Amino acid sequence: MATRLSPAANLLRKSRLFSLPTNLPPPARPLTAEPSSWSETATQVYPTHQAIVTPSAAAARGDWGLKRPLPAKSTIERSSNPIVRINSLDTLEHITDFDSAADHTRTLEKFLELELAISRPKSKGRQRHYTDHVSVFEEDAALANCLVGGDRNTPSTMAGSPAVSGRYRFNGPWIAGLSEAEFNEYLKQVSKRKDEFLNFLRKRYHAQITAQKRQSDIAQNGTPSEAEASTTNNDVPFSEDAFQEWLRMERMHPRELPVAMKQFLDFAPPMMPGSSITGKGSFKWDTGPSNVSTPAYAYDGPPQTHPSAGLSYLRTNSRILNHPSLGPQKDKPTVAARNFRSTRPGPGGPRVATGVAGFIADDSNMRYTDNYSPALEEMYGGPKMASHVQRAWIASDGRVSLKVAAATSSSSGDADNRPAYTRGKNRQMGSFTSGLKETARSTSRPSYLSTRSYADELLNSRP
Repeated sequence: MATRLSPAANLLRKSRLFSLPTNLPPPARPLTAEPSSWSETATQVYPTHQAIVTPSAAAARGDWGLKRPLPAKSTIERSSNPIVRINSLDTLEHITDFDSAADHTRTLEKFLELELAISRPKSKGRQRHYTDHVSVFEEDAALANCLVGGDRNTPSTMAGSPAVSGRYRFNGPWIAGLSEAEFNEYLKQVSKRKDEFLNFLRKRYHAQITAQKRQSDIAQNGTPSEAEASTTNNDVPFSEDAFQEWLRMERMHPRELPVAMKQFLDFAPPMMPGSSITGKGSFKWDTGPSNVSTPAYAYDGPPQTHPSAGLSYLRTNSRILNHPSLGPQKDKPTVAARNFRSTRPGPGGPRVATGVAGFIADDSNMRYTDNYSPALEEMYGGPKMASHVQRAWIASDGRVSLKVAAATSSSSGDADNRPAYTRGKNRQMGSFTSGLKETARSTSRPSYLSTRSYADELLNSRP
């Protein structure tokens, strides 16, 4: 006879859905005095709820692993591949509040077809002309010393330092992004940690004078190992009067104090003002070497999501497309980009916004004109063009930004046809050139709008 289960075990055994992950906070609205449009029903910048999918047989019965079945009118009758997100498992009206999650899941599928790695964002002044790719998962040996507490007097790169990834999360807030009320509230919280900060400064001052004593011993003895062995933190006396004098000098001419504040409060590095604001002869506030992954976070703030946003885990774009019959290709297949008219004004007129894989990319080099020709017929779905996606990065507000370039005639995504290679010692350059021209005239050049179409032909070409 089987043992009787406890009530908790019986409930867990009969429960369909154990738990859902905590919802992410929604994207913050832009704080601006200018009139801006905001829609409560528009697709959010990034998903905040877990997407749930169920087999077709279970979806026909309304079984989604929830407390109660979901109606078929809102799931399988509306979409052939229904995917839902749960807003609330149980409300006061005893219903399950859910919506369709196809907006984000379909966008993810289309982005994965691009096979594009996520790059680190750059500052706004360099985004337009910056084409080099640096992965968000790339490790940097120069940041190793900064992450273990290096200061401005210590070299940022040490021999044998392990390569680490830059930081994008901080315990403290981004000072430049706080409002006046939020900043005053943060000052009230920080003022309660005054004694803790003074103890932190005492330890830092003691370590500084110990390092100076060690350097003087090395200069006298000439042997670093003996000097380091003879000089420890306990051997150097600590004087409270000397510490107060050092603290008074730091308040007048701060040099180590900004670095100590950044390490103690662990706030995101702010954007430093230039000489045009502070003056050429004035003091420049220096927080020491930065361990942030990219300088763009100092201008726009730390990212609200992971720098990759879970879109792609590739580290490089250096991959070659291998055609099943034509071999390796120089360029990737182009993607169909839809042209829109951007609402952002430009110096030469409204800019052209390009829609690729569910995302909108502003092309600063193209301008929209109202010149309409009656001879041109309207295209179904709007005007489109073949384009190449060069870079993709995640902005600080969680938006996906793309750098798109129009494909030229030489890189329009057609297969790069090559003549058959003739073996033997008697082949001539003339026959090779004529064979190349003949192959270019006679061979059809298939084009692929996406990686999925290329994969379909690859599967169909197999015997």
